[in-house]
Amino acid sequence: MDKPPDHDEGRAGTQERSGTPPPSLLTRARGLSPRSRIIAAAAIVALLVALVIAVDAGASSPVVCATCHEMQPWVTSWSVSPHAEVGCYSCHQTPRHWYGMPLSAAERWTRLGLDGGAHLSRSSADTSAVSAVGAAPIPDAACEQCHDPARVGTSRFGVQIKHGDHARRNNSCVSCHRWTAHPDPNGDRDTLLMKQCFTCHSIVKGSKAPGACDACHLKGVDLHPDSHKTGDWLKRHGKVAIADRQQCSMCHLDEFCRNCHGVVMPHPEGWAKGQYSHSVVAKQDRTVCARCHKGSTNLCTMCHHRGFVDKKGPWVRQHSVMASQTGAAFCFQCHGALFCTPCHSSGPASVDGTP
Repeated sequence: MDKPPDHDEGRAGTQERSGTPPPSLLTRARGLSPRSRIIAAAAIVALLVALVIAVDAGASSPVVCATCHEMQPWVTSWSVSPHAEVGCYSCHQTPRHWYGMPLSAAERWTRLGLDGGAHLSRSSADTSAVSAVGAAPIPDAACEQCHDPARVGTSRFGVQIKHGDHARRNNSCVSCHRWTAHPDPNGDRDTLLMKQCFTCHSIVKGSKAPGACDACHLKGVDLHPDSHKTGDWLKRHGKVAIADRQQCSMCHLDEFCRNCHGVVMPHPEGWAKGQYSHSVVAKQDRTVCARCHKGSTNLCTMCHHRGFVDKKGPWVRQHSVMASQTGAAFCFQCHGALFCTPCHSSGPASVDGTP
């Protein structure tokens, strides 16, 4: 028995035969009830809002920023800062009310697009160029979203500061808080923050602002930086001083270093050669050099004798090899003609090279 024709199939067949296209979504929507139209419109709006929020969150995520190799060090330093729970664009964009989210999202994606375009157009061999879109200065309004500019600040360092007075003088939060969100991973965090203060403060007399401890720090607070509390600080402090002398001079006068080292530290310019070079100090008291330069069997020989190998012992045991290769003329550039006589006139050199 034949199946009766379906009415929908019949209509579709009729439309195909007549060439009439099927009804569009708009046509179908017109056939909905007012309540169904409201529900459909609300669903579309909710979908668009969710899309904007997702785009906004994705563009402002530190994960997105870290995908750029030039930004990775900044993201790393941010992750260990007091602002590690604050997103990038909470600071690095124009503060707006909630209804300005579309503008904020557009600003973020514009920034990402310009930065990405700069990388795509750059030669793969060009590693010296920087991003076309640098980090803009942080406006005070961004900081004031969370911080009261009139407060008297205290922290784990026991610092008291009238923010209002400093803000009026400096006209910028980041003039003092440059390292707050992005501390240098290679520096001591305590002293890095303090360095900003010492652009005006100083322990030297006549400075723009006083540098005495009690000018800013509360009484009873431990003022020793964490780096000073490690057992190897005495061994490490020299490299820190050479890299950034200000970290020392914020608390210590030059006399403090000379009292331990016996000479000006770090070594001044022209220390290798000059009127006040190391040779003058060494002739007066060679033990001054040995206070820091330890571990070598012959400190001076490391530089002054070509071909010296520290592991083979003192130069006196090695010099015969070099003398046989270069001749005595090389030795006489520094030593007098009779310098060798006291040792070599007593007999032939031994097998191991000692006189």
